[in-house]
Amino acid sequence: MSRWDEMGAASQVDQIAALIAKLDSDLAAQATGESGAAAPPVFRFVVATDWSSPAVPFAALRGYCTMLAPGAPAELVFAVPHDPGESDLAAVRALFEGIDEVTDSADLRIESFGEAAGKPCYAAIIPNGDHGAALMELTQFFVALHQIALLVRDPGRLAAEPVPQLRENSALKRRFAGYREFRAGPGVPG
Repeated sequence: MSRWDEMGAASQVDQIAALIAKLDSDLAAQATGESGAAAPPVFRFVVATDWSSPAVPFAALRGYCTMLAPGAPAELVFAVPHDPGESDLAAVRALFEGIDEVTDSADLRIESFGEAAGKPCYAAIIPNGDHGAALMELTQFFVALHQIALLVRDPGRLAAEPVPQLRENSALKRRFAGYREFRAGPGVPG
């Protein structure tokens, strides 16, 4: 019996609505420059998307919500090639509708490529058209999620884990540029 059956449809819809309300509030705070949290989470998981292919963002969200418990020092970031807006929020809502087990997982954010590249990244999925590379990134992403899930169970190990520094991430910036080139397609200036 799935958790959906146990909780009932109404409970599931309430959980999705609460998560979307928090995301909506966070997006509004991002737009006005306000900060809803006292300190940023330590481990950021970044997924580049323009929402044209939802499979990778959905897989990342599903894994994130499944593996990380509430209060985990982590953040899932959907990085988009433009300033985040209502269409991005609608895309995340659609992703949540496909998840049968919604948890009160750690933070979820939508950021522009520029904002995401200015912060640390523990693991990332940045599609570039190379299917082999995409498979490797997905594997590394899920292994990293699993590592953090194990770390949060052991406060001693978690405290010993190096904290990424808040600085521009030039490697992520280069990968975002590669994503833009891939999405632009051949013969289209990037």
